[in-house]
Amino acid sequence: MKKRILLCLFTFFIFSHKLNAQSTEINDKVFINEFLPNPVGTDAGLEWIELYNVSDNTINLNNWKIETVSDSGSVRTTIIIEGEIGSNEFIIITEDATDYKFTNYIDVGAGGLNMYNSGSIIRLINENDEIIDYLEYSNAVSGKSFERKGPIDSIECNELLVHPDSNSLNIENLNKDETCWDGEIITQPEVKIEFSTDEINWNESLDSYGETELFFRYITDPLVNDYKFEKWLLDVNSEISSPIIIDNYIGRKIKLNLIDNDDQIVEFESSEVHIYDDKLQFSEVFQVQIQNKVEESG
Repeated sequence: MKKRILLCLFTFFIFSHKLNAQSTEINDKVFINEFLPNPVGTDAGLEWIELYNVSDNTINLNNWKIETVSDSGSVRTTIIIEGEIGSNEFIIITEDATDYKFTNYIDVGAGGLNMYNSGSIIRLINENDEIIDYLEYSNAVSGKSFERKGPIDSIECNELLVHPDSNSLNIENLNKDETCWDGEIITQPEVKIEFSTDEINWNESLDSYGETELFFRYITDPLVNDYKFEKWLLDVNSEISSPIIIDNYIGRKIKLNLIDNDDQIVEFESSEVHIYDDKLQFSEVFQVQIQNKVEESG
């Protein structure tokens, strides 16, 4: 039975995500398998992204997102309002299903999918704003899809190969590598980094004024309670602890290192923190934020 779901565009903050993936495990139950950013002729209505579910369960895709990021940092975001993908099943994200013989698809409508043709990143994000999968690609060949070797998260298996003719829609990739499928399926852990100036109100990001005593903490789900704390980092090599006094700290992030069961360091990154050293400057920024929210809601 065909699935026809309407999607809309949305911009959001990523509160925390895993930076260094383990190299011999299938990290994601749903992953980006194949995509076509540059169809023959006009791109409108003909672009598509194929997802695949390697798990034994149906996965709810409600409020999942797909981002494409250009080399200049511009982001295009699509939200899946409603949808699901069955076990060992493909699903196609597309603008218009009438031009393809899709058996299982989510239709985003005209203009709902607009990927960059070169120097870009494509990211799959779940309803908790966790990056489930991401791939980098260079110049797209007109009419030929990018195919992934398999779901194991490694440099070799994440390599994207161009289909020699057109695409492998709804079937195994022509460029599939069996060694990239031989791994243990694990669940990507959720680690949320939060900030506070009073240890009462905690937020995933923070805007404040003046020399501020900044508190920070992390929260894990039950699946990763056995992670061991390693250290907090500010910038690359500066080890810090909570709380710290910060002045004029704008648009920077704090990193968290935990140690997993294999004694490997896993690094997470917070969202941005903005602390302004000038009260007027902070007031102006705050007013702009309020105005933007008013305009968006209006």
